[in-house]
Amino acid sequence: MRSTAHFERCPPEADAAVRAFLEGRFGLPASVLAHHTFWHRPGTPTLWLTTAVASVPCGVRVEAMGLPVLRDPLPGGKPTGAFLRRFGHGCRRNLCLLSEDDGDRHLSGQPVAAPPIDDGRGWCLVRTPTRILGRGFYDDGLVHSQIKKVFSSELTS
Repeated sequence: MRSTAHFERCPPEADAAVRAFLEGRFGLPASVLAHHTFWHRPGTPTLWLTTAVASVPCGVRVEAMGLPVLRDPLPGGKPTGAFLRRFGHGCRRNLCLLSEDDGDRHLSGQPVAAPPIDDGRGWCLVRTPTRILGRGFYDDGLVHSQIKKVFSSELTS
């Protein structure tokens, strides 16, 4: 990742668009992120989330700014697994609920058969009854793992 001190708060229209995307795609109520602020580095697609009181100290080179939220620009918006694991408890749409055994298969990288998600295809939150696993991609009756191997071992029951 390129180092820069140039992080900026997202302008109000971009902030509103991200919140609308998260509510529309994942049913994440605005209240869940009410005390948080979105940041970006101009010229890069990743959006970051911090508490509302965070700021960038003058003259300091900043590598990261809080929690990465989206890796691709809207309207596509590829949510990060880290964001979905942290805030997935508030998601109400495009959830893929797997059994514990299917969750383990998912973590090993295998596509797993799953019931349709709300939007029929695309990014979803994958969870089991006891664990939020992170991001998956649902297509044609299967959820494909988008979970990095480093996190898979931490999430295995």
